[in-house]
Amino acid sequence: MSNKNTGFQAWKARLDYMSSEFPFSSKEEGIIEIRNEDGNLHADNQPARRTPTRITWYQNGRKHGIDADIFGTIFYYYENIRIPLKYHQAINNPDILTIKEVFSNENAELRYVGMKIVGFEKVMKHKNTKIIHTDKKNNQVLFSISGIFEDPISYVKVVNSTAELDGSYKNYYLCVPPVTQGIKTCAAAVAWTFRMTEKEYCPSQET
Repeated sequence: MSNKNTGFQAWKARLDYMSSEFPFSSKEEGIIEIRNEDGNLHADNQPARRTPTRITWYQNGRKHGIDADIFGTIFYYYENIRIPLKYHQAINNPDILTIKEVFSNENAELRYVGMKIVGFEKVMKHKNTKIIHTDKKNNQVLFSISGIFEDPISYVKVVNSTAELDGSYKNYYLCVPPVTQGIKTCAAAVAWTFRMTEKEYCPSQET
């Protein structure tokens, strides 16, 4: 078989694979879009936008997941940022992506999403993380992370007051302004997320 025929067969096999493995819409269906109550393209477990030649996963209007065409081109996105295949695989298997790999990436956006993919529990133990304040009573932690962007970024760890189905309580990590803008305690950080001052949010702490 000539190289030309070999190349054609490989291309045909790729098209057949894409058609069988990805949920493109039919020509009769045309463009299919799934939107949330705010009108943004959004679907948790399937592409939010499908056409006969392209599928794209979206979360709240931003590309988040696979973006593929029927001809075999596949891209991966996390919160609208294009990521390598390994980052995409690490979403369901965080252990394959190391903290060292994340922080050594030359691209700041990939460091940022990589931090989210590997998980804040691991990031909090990294040498680039500084604990600013701990509220043991409410199980909250305010911390800053350097090495992602030019300036450190701050997060507050909070625990959901509503239990999950298995009885556990989920941790959330909320991005807040840095210490230089006056956010120096967990209470102040949580209050900021409600657009309040610390005293407005926790009046019982006033003396």
